[in-house]
Amino acid sequence: MNFSSYPRNVAFPAPRKRKGPRALSKLSDPGAWEKRKTKGKVAIQRMVVDLMELYLHRLKQRRPPYPKNAAVAEFEAHFPYEPTPDQKLTRAEKETYLEMIKHGDLDIIVGTHSLLGSRVVYNKLGLLVVDEEQVR
Repeated sequence: MNFSSYPRNVAFPAPRKRKGPRALSKLSDPGAWEKRKTKGKVAIQRMVVDLMELYLHRLKQRRPPYPKNAAVAEFEAHFPYEPTPDQKLTRAEKETYLEMIKHGDLDIIVGTHSLLGSRVVYNKLGLLVVDEEQVR
């Protein structure tokens, strides 16, 4: 990968400082504008290739899973509260609701941002209310 054209501590470099406004092309020289357009296209293509290489590199990186933490297991075993009925909702019940949404059997749906994901297919939906879970 070639990231030498980018500063190490900046994700996207700032534009170069110029002494003044860029000079306009002369009408008698139509090639100057074409040359400027070509240079711009090449610079954009180079940036796209660099970004694609960066994301490919990120996708290839793998790490081993974190080991199980004994303190967390002990905390869960001695946790004094029982899950609420909503927390006990099984995957099968969620799939049932997703199928009902897909077939248009539900008119009003209230849920979190997961309702905006690609797994949910809507058919004749009347109202969708998205309410984020609050942890504090």
